[in-house]
Amino acid sequence: MNFYATIPLISCIAYVVLIVITLQSPWTRARYSFLLYLGVAMIWSFSSFMLHANFFPQHLLQWHTVLMIALFSTWIVYYHFIRSFTNQKSMRVMLLVGYGAIVPFAVLTALGYVVEGTYVADGLLYYKATSLLYLFNVPAGTIFFGLAALMLVRHYRSTSDYVERNRTVYLLTGFSIMILFLSPNFSSSLSRYPIDHFGNFVNACFITYAIVKYQLLDIRVVMRKGLVYSVLTVGLTAAYLLLLFSLYQYFHTWTGYTALGAAAGLALLFAILFQPFRMPPSDGWTDSSTERPMIIAKPCSPSASA
Repeated sequence: MNFYATIPLISCIAYVVLIVITLQSPWTRARYSFLLYLGVAMIWSFSSFMLHANFFPQHLLQWHTVLMIALFSTWIVYYHFIRSFTNQKSMRVMLLVGYGAIVPFAVLTALGYVVEGTYVADGLLYYKATSLLYLFNVPAGTIFFGLAALMLVRHYRSTSDYVERNRTVYLLTGFSIMILFLSPNFSSSLSRYPIDHFGNFVNACFITYAIVKYQLLDIRVVMRKGLVYSVLTVGLTAAYLLLLFSLYQYFHTWTGYTALGAAAGLALLFAILFQPFRMPPSDGWTDSSTERPMIIAKPCSPSASA
């Protein structure tokens, strides 16, 4: 495994930890959409890792297909999260259009009309793309990221609440960093480097911190849980990759989509195996901010009511 493969791999592991941390926060519409954003980013990072690691050169095009679909979906799911965060009720049509656009892009990419060829040399990704890649991504990135930025700025100006303004500043800062590191994807000479994962990961960290800090969770408890899950995640990820590599070496005649199905099935198996390691809330990990004393009302006697 080369240096360029470690960047998306670290990002993928970090996204799993961020998902665990986010799951400790109160359930809101924004949290649902943020978890969706983290899930898409995790898939994007993992497929990028499989590409740059170049374990299985015969399946590079299939992994690149997954990467392209996840990257395109990032525009829409991030807009969805910002729409939920700012409690924006209007422009529902744009959200439906965005999710609807993922379907034709995914079909065209799977059929080979977006990326015609892919290869890896010295850990760097090289590919030949058609005009459909830019025809879909440039308008989607401009429209949905532009709307997300506009909603954040308007939300900051419309509220006088100190906490809400601080949360919005964190999101604007993370958004700016993400845009800075995503922009090289539109350059054929720079897109071969996986530097975009750094910006996307930093943005996710800013959002997670804003959710945890300003929703009154005990951050020490949350980070302690995150540390435990980080160790488990690293171990399970290493075991997953080792087993996946061994299966590919044994069943070297697998086709691309059979290999993708095996990878997904193996990931589901590891997710099921991960469940026993989850700690129940009654074993000392209880969030101190949600604990409330139990008050038992005593019935009044007839003489006391007189």
